[in-house]
Amino acid sequence: MKTSTEWFSRFIIIPQSSTVAEALLKLQEPQNTFAVVGDAEHPQTLVTSKEIARLECEPSLNLATYLSQLPPALVVPDLDLLKKQDCLQRISSWLDETQAPGVIIYQQNQVKGVVSWEAIAKVLDGDSLTLEDKRTYGDSQVPVKSYICRKCIPPTYVFPRQGDTPTCPKDWLHGSMEEESA
Repeated sequence: MKTSTEWFSRFIIIPQSSTVAEALLKLQEPQNTFAVVGDAEHPQTLVTSKEIARLECEPSLNLATYLSQLPPALVVPDLDLLKKQDCLQRISSWLDETQAPGVIIYQQNQVKGVVSWEAIAKVLDGDSLTLEDKRTYGDSQVPVKSYICRKCIPPTYVFPRQGDTPTCPKDWLHGSMEEESA
């Protein structure tokens, strides 16, 4: 069985003030699979070199100019949510819809890791990548709540494990997030 850290993919953080050319250059280095655009406390999106290369843009302009053309940030508070089958399926569905390359693990106001779409797909296909497999916690009939911040461009999704309605993790000035219907 794989450990939690083996779920994580390599990533770097690229400030949104970086140019498109700089971001592409950093992502073409073999050790950099993913890039969180923004900073560790305020992730704006998750990209690979493919998403950056697809942009029809001026390479000398900064990434902030093109955030609306990049996939939305899908943010989860920890890997435990990936153990819940219903949450994992919903995340997979959103990854398909948004064409995001993975999810950002965000804990204690920091980006802690990135889990690729491929790793999630392998778990859903029953691959040995499972972390204690599809064991669920609590009432399996009650769906996991998900929230969206539509003020973020692209929108941010969060799956809180407990507590009240979360505040946007990217920008606290956005205030409370909206509950996303299942």
